[in-house]
Amino acid sequence: MLLAILAALPALLPEAPLAFAQETSRGAAGPFMWEASDAVLDRTRAISETAAEELGKIEAWLGLPPSPQGTLTWVEDREAFERALGGDAPQWFAAVTIPGQRRILIQTNKAVGQTQLRETFRHELVHWAMIGVGANAWSQLPAWFHEGVAETWARTDPLSQYASPLAWRAFRGELPPLSRYREGFGPEPLGASEGYALGYAFVKRLVRVHGERSLAAVLALVSVGSSLDHALVETTGLSLVTHEEDLRRELGSWSALLAEIYPQLFLGVALFALVTMPITRRMRRRRRRAFEEKWAREDAELADEDGEEDDRWIRLP
Repeated sequence: MLLAILAALPALLPEAPLAFAQETSRGAAGPFMWEASDAVLDRTRAISETAAEELGKIEAWLGLPPSPQGTLTWVEDREAFERALGGDAPQWFAAVTIPGQRRILIQTNKAVGQTQLRETFRHELVHWAMIGVGANAWSQLPAWFHEGVAETWARTDPLSQYASPLAWRAFRGELPPLSRYREGFGPEPLGASEGYALGYAFVKRLVRVHGERSLAAVLALVSVGSSLDHALVETTGLSLVTHEEDLRRELGSWSALLAEIYPQLFLGVALFALVTMPITRRMRRRRRRAFEEKWAREDAELADEDGEEDDRWIRLP
């Protein structure tokens, strides 16, 4: 599910000292000194070791300079996460990047499997790479854009994750504006899911319509002081408002609606077939027995009184 891999917007979190109650193992990978509680070491060591290669790909994709040095911290559960963070956080948080502390913190038990845990890691690495636009530019980018960029990179199989049903809401004219998620996503999972889904839809469409290099071009302008709106106009010829209007129109189309409900429709048909299959088989067996019994009765009626079969109809005259 999507909520299992959501990562908090780093700018919203307080600076906090590192604290651990568990024993930790440590190592180095790429720009990171990583540390993991012994309880999660087996799940996280191999993922940590991919940091340099993964960051290199992200930096090339976004056209950003090499990422800064920092700490990557893995913890097992909510208690350890908040202890390491130094304060409370919304329950839907799975990970956080804190540029001011040069630190990533990830809670492993939010991920039900290694695929989700790796996607959480890749998501946070995008936040880390985007530090390359500069502290001021980084903080000025909307929360939904940060998460949209990270989700566009991190999702290896979007259909396997929960996503807010945007098409149906867009079709009914009920989608909130992107501006609602400029500063953050609030404490509730539903708002976070919706904000992440909108950001992902916006960035995914931007890349699809304007090409893979569009994000790098936008971030290059942002890094030298342009707002996101101005950078979009310079890069695509369209304002942020126009991009959002086009996105809402696309999401509210019949094709988008059908694409959204098709998996549920297919699942419903499959479940119906699965439930009715035994009934269908029993009905077929009953019809077959009735058919065989009918032929047996007709054969008996054609037999002579002495038991011989009446085959006069096939004899020559």
